[in-house]
Amino acid sequence: MAVILKNIFRITASKLVNNNIQIFTKGSIKTATSDVQIISTEAINPSSPTPKHLRTYKLSLPDQLCSKLYVPLVFFYSTNCKQQDLRKKSDLLKQSLAKSLTHYYPFAGRLIDSFSVDRNDHGAAFIEANVGCDISKFLQPPDMELLQQLIPPSPQLLKLDISERELLAVQVNLFSSGEMAIGVCFYHGVADGSAIFNFMKMWGEITRGVINDNENICNNNFVLDCTSLFPPVNFPQPYQFTSPQSSCNIVFKRFLFDGKKIAALKEKMNKEIMGNNFDDRLQATRFGVASALIWGAFIAIAREKKRKIHNKLYSHAMYYTMNVRNKMNPPMIPRCMGNIFWFARAEGH
Repeated sequence: MAVILKNIFRITASKLVNNNIQIFTKGSIKTATSDVQIISTEAINPSSPTPKHLRTYKLSLPDQLCSKLYVPLVFFYSTNCKQQDLRKKSDLLKQSLAKSLTHYYPFAGRLIDSFSVDRNDHGAAFIEANVGCDISKFLQPPDMELLQQLIPPSPQLLKLDISERELLAVQVNLFSSGEMAIGVCFYHGVADGSAIFNFMKMWGEITRGVINDNENICNNNFVLDCTSLFPPVNFPQPYQFTSPQSSCNIVFKRFLFDGKKIAALKEKMNKEIMGNNFDDRLQATRFGVASALIWGAFIAIAREKKRKIHNKLYSHAMYYTMNVRNKMNPPMIPRCMGNIFWFARAEGH
């Protein structure tokens, strides 16, 4: 990755100013009027009880390192349903969520301590809301503060004891124009990005009838004990992870890249790296190209500032979280739950 990114810098450094990038900050976005009205709140329990021998889920070291965080996400769906049809879809989502929780059952449990989760089937929070405006007002461009109305409140902020906090909360937002947005807030201590996206994918597949929801819970490998791979640590004090939200210096920005320009940059970079000797392992991705573009801009700014002060050149590093499920020996089930990632470092000079 370091080699790839270094090559991207050489290609993009002279193009940073000319790229079509739109930046939106909280101060530059006009808040759209919205009427998000909560209709109901309930707990959704797994459709099948968790077997007694699976009641305790042990946290690994990566789980512990993420144990202070709840992560919010929102998914938008463009549909042409009538209001009564949306009500039926909401009921269907409750049923399919209950079936999904039988496969990812730690989401329906509660924390015991910093080492384990009690899979007591107390359930995930399900909130239904009506939105009295068009979905486009949330997307063109999105207002970070406005988007928060579509996401369930973090259980971490409700001042409940850890044994009472849901590990998963969802909010189904039904727009008057027929669209739908599903907000999710999940406990990072039991799932990383790959796990939650695979959970959402399974939820959608069960909703559409793609997956046989009667599959026996004991026959799948979505929930594994990873403590043998990443043994937990008994920290002398509760591990504290500084949340970005706690800093007043954090600014939210959105970068919009033209798809054709990213594709052209990707093609140019691949030719620069490989020439006529194509190697799929070295091929750049859109994520790599966009990341390098942003990182290159930061490096250019940092170099200029530090050169003025010290007249020296500095090296720069970027850390990526890397999904290691398919990199284990033997590879792990791609859809398995937990925090199965590690950090990759890339350097630029």
